[in-house]
Amino acid sequence: RYIDGTFVITNTTLTLENPNLAGFIKDMWDLYKGYSQAELAAATHLPGTPWTMVRQGRAENDIRVEIPDELIYDYFHKKVIEINKEKAEKQKQDQQPNC
Repeated sequence: RYIDGTFVITNTTLTLENPNLAGFIKDMWDLYKGYSQAELAAATHLPGTPWTMVRQGRAENDIRVEIPDELIYDYFHKKVIEINKEKAEKQKQDQQPNC
């Protein structure tokens, strides 16, 4: 969490109660692992991201905003669905004979 201008680790244990969570995390890692710090910040601060949703109507310098875990999960879960759909479409195209 980001509290009063400082990153604070509030939970050091990752539990995988949902069996799909490991796949979700892998998909996110595969998507973002090649990003630089600047690219990652830019990608996660685009309109429609959890960051911009919670910042709406707040002062530019108000950094005491928490992003609910559910909002983060929902946003990135949709990303995973998009990625998996694109992969499936690509596999389908690759399996079609060339004419």
